[in-house]
Amino acid sequence: MTFLTRKAREKADAARYAISQFVEAIARDTPEGALVVDAGAGNCRYKPYFERQRYLAADFCKVSDKNYKRMDVVTDLAAFALKADSVDAVVSIEVLEHVPEPLLVLQEFHRVLKPGAPLYLTCPLNWGVHEAPFDFYRYTPYGLTRLFEKAGFKVGYIRPKGGYFWLLAKFFTRLPDQIPRPKRGVRRVLYKISYRILREVFFYWIPYVLFHMDGLDRRKDFTLGYLCCATKPEAAE
Repeated sequence: MTFLTRKAREKADAARYAISQFVEAIARDTPEGALVVDAGAGNCRYKPYFERQRYLAADFCKVSDKNYKRMDVVTDLAAFALKADSVDAVVSIEVLEHVPEPLLVLQEFHRVLKPGAPLYLTCPLNWGVHEAPFDFYRYTPYGLTRLFEKAGFKVGYIRPKGGYFWLLAKFFTRLPDQIPRPKRGVRRVLYKISYRILREVFFYWIPYVLFHMDGLDRRKDFTLGYLCCATKPEAAE
């Protein structure tokens, strides 16, 4: 529970906000009826964005805390169970760090996309281990450019997900959960009370303030990660 409004809460989670804005723009610019593959869809969080398109969710379905009931295709992304030149757009959100062979995965994305079709991808640069044991890499823009080009893509853009202040905000949100939780007694009660206060301050209010400070960082070399667009070249190219 927090006193912040819904819109303020969304901005307090800068990483999720940036990705949501990114996916919303993708859905708005993708033609009606286009086949969009959400590669590594997980809980299908982004399915509602693509109501105008044909949305296909694909994942290997091995992470224990995910709900895969709405999955359309169960597949290893490095051996994609889709036909070549059949997809109008691939969307892959915070997935590339979780695949052991990222180049193979990008090559498969390239194979299934139609000539001229885009790949939209996000990945982290600074964040803790998550979805273990399926967490392998972090990426700089230079590493991403190299991977995209080796896979045959033409890079459109690689944009940072905010700068230092958004990154700092994300680290603050972790503070309440880094404190050990007592198992019983008075310390357990005091922990619950203090946790609520810490969560309100560090999970919502401080990140919300830092969200609005991010414009002060012009360099954006300390960032949460990157929002990317790369295109499979036309056959003539």
